[in-house]
Amino acid sequence: MWRELTKIVLTACFTLGGGVVLLVVTQIFTRFVVDPLIDFRRLLGEVSYTLILNAQFLFNASATASNPKFQEATEQCRVLASRLHAFSAAVPLYGLLSRIRLVPCLGYVYDAAKMLIGLSNTNATTPPGVVQQRYDSISKLLGIRVD
Repeated sequence: MWRELTKIVLTACFTLGGGVVLLVVTQIFTRFVVDPLIDFRRLLGEVSYTLILNAQFLFNASATASNPKFQEATEQCRVLASRLHAFSAAVPLYGLLSRIRLVPCLGYVYDAAKMLIGLSNTNATTPPGVVQQRYDSISKLLGIRVD
């Protein structure tokens, strides 16, 4: 009888222990891999949103350069470039995730950040064609729509 009871208790303990280990491993994976990946994907959406929202100012720099909203739009581009660097660095296993195409490759992210910095330097003399080229590059590099 004691032998059967011992088996039952040990089985229950191992099952409970295995469940706890599985929970801990799942939480670690979620916190350190999935959450940063989701944050990065959200940032890509934010880049798209910001570029679409501010297109009216950036494409008409000669007419809107004195507008405070133009200054805000250029500042947002610089902030987004900085956040692209920061968020891509925060995603563990980035190389693996880019190989399976969950995120753009790191070189593309850095190039898109350079284009965003270029947009942040837009002034009244910047031709709309240059702005369009930067928009197109960002869209292609990050795999987002900005039109």
